[in-house]
Amino acid sequence: MKWLDITFKLSVVVGVLAYIFKELLVPTVVLQMNKNDFMSYSKACAQAMDSNWYIEQTGNTRLSASSNIQLLDCHEYDLLQKHMLKYGVSEYALSELGLKALELHQRPASEIAEQHKFTER
Repeated sequence: MKWLDITFKLSVVVGVLAYIFKELLVPTVVLQMNKNDFMSYSKACAQAMDSNWYIEQTGNTRLSASSNIQLLDCHEYDLLQKHMLKYGVSEYALSELGLKALELHQRPASEIAEQHKFTER
């Protein structure tokens, strides 16, 4: 019966360590390794979507085609997001990183307003 007791205790210890590794250690390491890239892609994607929307409002098909190329940044953002989610990084942590990226890389109001000014009359 002593071997059964040791086996049970060993199984519990291994199970707890596996849980800690899977649920805490792996997501934390993946988050730390990818957070700068994620924030960069998040900012680039947000800017690409903004500029794409403004360009589509002009109706200029040449500019529209080139602005679609900018949206490839959103593809990289999505790929990295899915990768991080796969390894257990929470959606809340990713949302927080996205907001931090937008706060850190805010554009001045004059730059945003420039897109709304008339260039011709």
